[in-house]
Amino acid sequence: MNAPQRPPREFYEDAPVPVQRRKRNLLRRHWLTGAFICGVVVIMGRSSAQLYQTETKLQDVRVQHKELDARIDEARQRGATLQAELDRAGSAANLEVRAKQLGFIHPDETVYQKGK
Repeated sequence: MNAPQRPPREFYEDAPVPVQRRKRNLLRRHWLTGAFICGVVVIMGRSSAQLYQTETKLQDVRVQHKELDARIDEARQRGATLQAELDRAGSAANLEVRAKQLGFIHPDETVYQKGK
């Protein structure tokens, strides 16, 4: 088996001399990459701005929610107070006292209450 032989020396001497190219401008070579990066930066900036606005709105809604919860608690307490007052006003003993004060029952009269 014979190994391939190199061409003779004259072959290399007659070969054309490579021309050295001048370097191209980096902007011409990579403008698309730059545009892509700028696009990504713009999208990320807008996304972060929307995230900030959403977080601000969320904080406002949380404050409103706390205020409404406080108002609901106040209303419940007031409702409980009014219910207790209504129960006291509607009790049989209280009605008897009010009836005596208004003159519907004479002082010597006996009031019979319906049993439960």
